[in-house]
Amino acid sequence: MHGYLTRDGLPPAELLRIAREELIPYGVEYRKTVVTEARKENSGFHVVLEGGEEPAARKLLLATGVTDLLPEIAGITEFYGKSIHHCP
Repeated sequence: MHGYLTRDGLPPAELLRIAREELIPYGVEYRKTVVTEARKENSGFHVVLEGGEEPAARKLLLATGVTDLLPEIAGITEFYGKSIHHCP
């Protein structure tokens, strides 16, 4: 199952740890940093990181984050993800 990610019931932080570990053989580099500028160039992308570093990249992935806002219903957190689900 190449590229299919699932671990039903696993805490999100553990899923992230496993996913990063599984990417190691593919040479994927993970760095938590802030990009302050990005522009398209003929060979890919040029980015400027928060610290001044300016690496080049063939691909650019925008990951802005998602936050689910649950309605204020008594007991929702107890059942959320088990018998109460949201629709993306």
